[in-house]
Amino acid sequence: SFRRCSKCGSLYLAFSCDGNVRYEADYFGNEYKAQYGKTYLEDFDSIKAQGARRAKNILAAPRFCLLKRSCAPRLLDIGCAYGPFLAAAKEAGFEPFGTDISKNALDYVEKSLGFKCVLSSFADFDIKKTFGFERFDAVTMWYVIEHCRELDGLLRRCSSILKKGGVFCFSTPSASGASARFNRQKFFEQSPRDHYSLWEPGRAARILRRYGFRIYKIVYTGIHPERIEIFKNVPRNSFIFGVLSLFCRLLGLGDTFELYCVKVEEGR
Repeated sequence: SFRRCSKCGSLYLAFSCDGNVRYEADYFGNEYKAQYGKTYLEDFDSIKAQGARRAKNILAAPRFCLLKRSCAPRLLDIGCAYGPFLAAAKEAGFEPFGTDISKNALDYVEKSLGFKCVLSSFADFDIKKTFGFERFDAVTMWYVIEHCRELDGLLRRCSSILKKGGVFCFSTPSASGASARFNRQKFFEQSPRDHYSLWEPGRAARILRRYGFRIYKIVYTGIHPERIEIFKNVPRNSFIFGVLSLFCRLLGLGDTFELYCVKVEEGR
């Protein structure tokens, strides 16, 4: 069951009969492959390429405190998994750090990539004791925020560890994208059992303003043609599919989106 908050307008999962999801090896292996056709590590390079584009969007932020620094800006990637974005951020000039709850993933990050990370949920570790400082220049969450049960605490924590002028950004499914607009009932029915919040780009600014954030860029991304009637019989590699996908993105109808914001003040 999904409900809408009467105060901020956010959509959230109010009740589910499903059990908890474990984000271990099989989640990034067989489960990931069943959805995307390859395992997470097999998809590493393409995820890293997306990360390079995202890193450029962070560096392009207005009033970004990184521009005034002489040393590499510190970036924390929450839910870093096997570290493709950490690798992209490093190449873009950041000093990357990661956190995740999957031991297998972080073993790979530390031993194969050589980045500092911590095995913990985001709210359960002391940043000063773990990394030696208190605030970051950028905090990122790529398809992670929807998996967090306590959204208010999460956003307050992100604001508290981010420097003023720094960037907070995340990607997440869109509850106002093409799939949701063309068949809203089916969209809610097919929403994964571990997606506790559903974001709508048009309502995000009001929610994030409470935590001291101001949006400067929204990027509309994926389309799921199998969920949309007009896409069902159109080949994915066809010109028509490309035009329809571009049209949906230009209208802000992407089934997923990336949101970039600057911290302009301390949260309320």
